[in-house]
Amino acid sequence: MAVGKTAPDFWFENFSWQAFACAPAGAAYGAIAARQMARAAPQTVDAPVICVGNFTVGGAGKTPTALALVKAAQAKNLKPGVVLRGYGGRERRPHRVEPDQDTSTTVGDEALLYGGVVPTVVGVDRAKGAHLLCEAGCNLIIMDDGFQSRKLHYDFALLVVDARRGFGNRKSFPAGPLRAPLATQLPYVDTLLLIGDGSKGEETLRDAARAAKPIVRARLEPIKAKTLLRKKLIAFSGIGDPEKFFETIRTNGGNLVHAQAFPDHHEFSELDASGLLDAAKRKNLSLITTQKDHVRLQGKGGQRQELADVASVLRVELAFSDTKTPARIIDRALESYHARKIRTRTN
Repeated sequence: MAVGKTAPDFWFENFSWQAFACAPAGAAYGAIAARQMARAAPQTVDAPVICVGNFTVGGAGKTPTALALVKAAQAKNLKPGVVLRGYGGRERRPHRVEPDQDTSTTVGDEALLYGGVVPTVVGVDRAKGAHLLCEAGCNLIIMDDGFQSRKLHYDFALLVVDARRGFGNRKSFPAGPLRAPLATQLPYVDTLLLIGDGSKGEETLRDAARAAKPIVRARLEPIKAKTLLRKKLIAFSGIGDPEKFFETIRTNGGNLVHAQAFPDHHEFSELDASGLLDAAKRKNLSLITTQKDHVRLQGKGGQRQELADVASVLRVELAFSDTKTPARIIDRALESYHARKIRTRTN
């Protein structure tokens, strides 16, 4: 049984008294978010920008999606770079991630994952971060999140949707998980990416059809995990949707004895670490976690470092139903960028 859920259950129920009680706040939040999206004046950079975002609060699969696009861009001999806010870190000004020196405390967990494979910049001002990447020689910018703020102009917006959760109860935060009303967000979307299988997937397909938006599909697949999953496991995670991680273990035949969920971007304490280590020893179980959680344990010393040393990491990658999809997305972004440059020269 998973505990410590990061999103309230009522966000994903069609009718609840909690959502009703939060409806005025949700309506106000949604109206403000809609106005901000409409009035934004996005800054441009001298490179195509692909935004990988999601409609809702919490995780939907942005990080593996962005990494898949990085891989596809590199296969085209492009020089991609990733820009992101760096949630969980303390850097505010644009900062080039140095994986050998930075920790999750300074730049956040996602930035460390990106920084190991591609030039990565964190900071509150994503436009400045994108400029820094261009100066470093990057000719394609992949922006993790930043869709709703629209501070940086994106040439292609790929919005990720979890097929299990979809848009939840379709209400704006805090009455539901939406970051802004769905009708406000959809006009800025180029393509929807539906990840996995679930009851909300069909609803998403219908929404995409009504809005005349293309939709592509993919699933998260473990990498070389057969040996890991044969063991009796304690899984622990503090990501946007820990249940997605636990379900990945189950659906791939893992012997999951206990699942321990923590809040998103959770900074593990010594008490957290010692509790997990003790439980594994008492019950003779193996520990397993995600890449994001693992990087947050590293470099902290004490029980946290011991936990990092003994816990296995379930690495996953995004597998598109059509393997040519990432390359096509990049081509669309390049076309949009070149059209933007032509318009700029002629105006």
